[in-house]
Amino acid sequence: MTGPIDGVLLIKRTGVSLAAWAKKPVAFDVITVMSATLLGSVDMIVQSLGGPSPQTMLVDVEGRRIFATKVDSQLALVLLSVRGVGESFLRQEAQRLIAKISATKANQRHKRSEKASPTRSVR
Repeated sequence: MTGPIDGVLLIKRTGVSLAAWAKKPVAFDVITVMSATLLGSVDMIVQSLGGPSPQTMLVDVEGRRIFATKVDSQLALVLLSVRGVGESFLRQEAQRLIAKISATKANQRHKRSEKASPTRSVR
């Protein structure tokens, strides 16, 4: 991946990393756990104020942006970038990656179902 994204994480909401990429070497174990904590904290704050659980979140911190979106009820995608990257770009990139993730998951389900029920020839 090239462009304005500095890092991407696919994590379980529990903090387990499923995939990670960064332009520079980073401590993914720390970033993954803290990203899951951030998602859970924002979720709890919004729900405590009477709002629904957010699907996406955008955090601007000094010169950085953290964009996170739920892939499904258990997975979240986190994009890390510099602050100048537009929200619409981050949303589009997240949707592109989620489409790839969904296609991969569907392909894996299909392969598992083929293994589970092999075809038999009847004579």
